[in-house]
Amino acid sequence: MSADEEGKFIPGNASEYEENIVKLEEETEQKVSHTISKIEVAVETWNAAGKKPENIRPTIVLLQRFYDELVVWEKKSLLSKKETNVGLRIARLKNFVDICAKYEKANW
Repeated sequence: MSADEEGKFIPGNASEYEENIVKLEEETEQKVSHTISKIEVAVETWNAAGKKPENIRPTIVLLQRFYDELVVWEKKSLLSKKETNVGLRIARLKNFVDICAKYEKANW
């Protein structure tokens, strides 16, 4: 089963498709949670440092922005855990990909 770009079903095995989307979303949530934790450690280490190299400050600012967007995404994802509309789940996953793509292009 596959979906068109709007997340609408194309005939096939809908339940297997939906299960795959749910599984992908759960795996993504786990990776986001892990990433959030790692960023928290990095920012806490930076904040606790006595002498902060100025050339690293822009990277920390980018990390904090990335962190903020991931936290918002994670909250929305966890709050809508029981969502049955696969199109909305796909849109949320696409939003995650868009967040990552934005920061992938950033000047780290």
